Amino acid sequence: MIWIAVEIIAILAECLIITRLLVNYFGLRKPEKKVLHTSILALCLIAVDLIGTFVIKEELFFITCFIPGAILLSLLLLKGNVFEKIFVNILNYIMVYFSTLPFIFLLTHLTQKDVDEFAFQSQDAVRSSSILMTKIIFFILTQAVLWFHKKEQYRFKKAEWIIIISAFSTTLLIGLGILLLASGSTLSPYLYIAITIMLCMLDIIVFVFLQKLNAVNRQENMQKMLEFQMAQQQNEIEQLDKQYHELSILRHDFKNQIECIRSLLLLGDTQKALDYTNTLTERKLGIAEQHVQCSSSVVNAVINAKFNEAQKHRIETSCRMITHVPEHLEFDVSVLLSNLLDNALEACKLQEADTKLTVSFTEKGGYYRLVVQNTIQESVLSKNKMLETSKENRLLHGWGLKSVKDIAASHKGSVDFYEKEGTFIVSVLLMKQEN
Repeated sequence: MIWIAVEIIAILAECLIITRLLVNYFGLRKPEKKVLHTSILALCLIAVDLIGTFVIKEELFFITCFIPGAILLSLLLLKGNVFEKIFVNILNYIMVYFSTLPFIFLLTHLTQKDVDEFAFQSQDAVRSSSILMTKIIFFILTQAVLWFHKKEQYRFKKAEWIIIISAFSTTLLIGLGILLLASGSTLSPYLYIAITIMLCMLDIIVFVFLQKLNAVNRQENMQKMLEFQMAQQQNEIEQLDKQYHELSILRHDFKNQIECIRSLLLLGDTQKALDYTNTLTERKLGIAEQHVQCSSSVVNAVINAKFNEAQKHRIETSCRMITHVPEHLEFDVSVLLSNLLDNALEACKLQEADTKLTVSFTEKGGYYRLVVQNTIQESVLSKNKMLETSKENRLLHGWGLKSVKDIAASHKGSVDFYEKEGTFIVSVLLMKQEN
């Protein structure tokens, strides 16, 4: 009789530990009925466990009834994600086995008893002690799960939960198969085949999970690189805008400076005029040519800086700003121009023949259209249809066009690359903002 009492106490302890884990992990749907709902959850788990242990006496009963029953009760009484509830209940059962099987195999080895005899028939102090130890280990494992859940708040997506639950379910079934093999089941040949199939399934699940993880890592790396490039471009644009304003001031003062030199020369004070020009030279007042003067100073700064660089390499430039750049598009248009003009300049510099670079910004049919063109000696798209970077360090280069596509997508627009009569053309559409 005492051994039956030990079994019942073990079942009560196990079910109460499971109940504690589920309630503390998810929380009750109705906290005001905490005692009632916690009691219902615990009593139902205890009832199923007692039936499986003393009436059915079949491990398969726990798989088909205990786990689904615990999941159903969790869905009805507890808060939280459905997939997470399935996962935690499967994890519960795995932890029960993880805390029980090592002791069973160790003690059967020491006592020279059969696994089936020790697990289900033996009634002595050794087995009672092992039961007590396994419940303590199980409690520690559940406490670790609660601590980890509190420490790390994470949210898996539906596909990720499916992969995780599939992996844990397969592991659980493999463990059950090994237990049945160890207990000398008559289904041993079939169990070997089933375990082999499940191991293959587990390999496939791990492969899918790693593939998905790899794709997520690639996206995160791409996002980080784009953010890094955007920060660099924003800094560059701010510097260009600052230079543009400084140049504007210099151009404004230039007339007065020339007038001052003229007055000194008219007065015959040549030495004073010479000293004045030397002072201007020492201050390095080099004024860059202003190729475009539109409503946006930021866009002016980018185009003028790039066109000045183009002229240093004897690249012919042309700009047509048919419409003004709206204030909310200033930064994005400047980033587009910076990327596209950099690519066009790089392509033109590699050519020995005369080259031309053209920019136009127009408005039509509810869209703004930015077009950047540069001459080419041979087709680019026929050799590099995806326009991948040819530079050695692909991690640091090739992000310009990705940035262009992202900006176009953010404004519900599009990007088109094509070639026409020895010219490479990039056309970017940006939807106009509705008033």
